[in-house]
Amino acid sequence: MEIIYPPLVEQSYQFITQQGIKVSKAEVYQMMVQEGMLTQTGEPTKKALEQGIVTEYKQQHRTLKEFKQAYPIFKGYPVKEFTQQDGIWYVSQDVIADIQAILDANNCDVDIFNQINTYFNFRNYDNPHGSIAEIKGVYHPLYTPYDDSMFQFVNGQVAIPKEVMADIIQRCDEGKLDVDRDTVEGFKHLLAQMEQEQ
Repeated sequence: MEIIYPPLVEQSYQFITQQGIKVSKAEVYQMMVQEGMLTQTGEPTKKALEQGIVTEYKQQHRTLKEFKQAYPIFKGYPVKEFTQQDGIWYVSQDVIADIQAILDANNCDVDIFNQINTYFNFRNYDNPHGSIAEIKGVYHPLYTPYDDSMFQFVNGQVAIPKEVMADIIQRCDEGKLDVDRDTVEGFKHLLAQMEQEQ
């Protein structure tokens, strides 16, 4: 007989195994019960709701304070690391790098893991080019300062204008943006292609 686990267990199991961690759904369930995130019947606990583990599919937070209450993992970061786009809060690329380091080191408990999982499940990091708000949020702070009117849609995808690309490169070269060298070189290559096409 197949055991049907609660959705929160299924999501957590999926996320954990994608990180290369070998674990069974039963172990994930037990861990979540022991950590006080789930009741024995699989319902989220008050602790899970308060810590933002279960957000009840509400991702629009009016203030950064509300967002940080839902995601305590981000409490230690300054305001400049966040942007709100169409009512959704996003973290900067530097914070994403910190999260990736936590995941790479397998250095998180179930609370942190679930916050990370929920954060990414409700944001389109796989393909943010369908919306100006998403691309500005996902790639914060690269595109955040530019007015939406500067961006264009080409074949249903947000295209980054040459002026924006040139300005990003200049901000990187001046040390105003902390972007890895390979990414900056990629931007320079794209800008060179844009200039050749004109």
